[in-house]
Amino acid sequence: MTSNIIRIDRTQSFDLQPFFSDSGWTVVTDEEDVRSLALTEIDLAKVCLRSMLRDGEERVSGFESFKRLQASGVIRLDAKFFQIFWENQHFIPDIWKEMTNGFYTRIFFDGTVFRLVGGGYFILSLYWSGTKWCWFYEWLNSYRFVDCPSAVLQISNI
Repeated sequence: MTSNIIRIDRTQSFDLQPFFSDSGWTVVTDEEDVRSLALTEIDLAKVCLRSMLRDGEERVSGFESFKRLQASGVIRLDAKFFQIFWENQHFIPDIWKEMTNGFYTRIFFDGTVFRLVGGGYFILSLYWSGTKWCWFYEWLNSYRFVDCPSAVLQISNI
């Protein structure tokens, strides 16, 4: 039986360079999920994909989705998790390849927000193209639909 535990090396921060070659990108540190940043390992079985749409909603802005995630109490996985998945794609759960309502599911890592100097705020995402894993950064003000969940850890009510 293979282990579902992934270890995260927190001695090195998320490396912006491979993803954001322009030096104008920064991490918005006051929007990071510090609980995610404190994690040094994660059980993949406990990672959930969470859409923040409410009943009857077809879409919500990324900002609104982000605020709802913060209020929900879940741990929003940060960009280091994105990087671990990108560099070790065999860790990505097969279920993340499934389409949602006929669209490729884009998984967002809302635990880290990026800013482009003089520009907007962005979140990294992964998606399965049908043949390979791809990544993208999405403007936080863009709409999120049911096929745009966030990777989170649900907090237990112990």
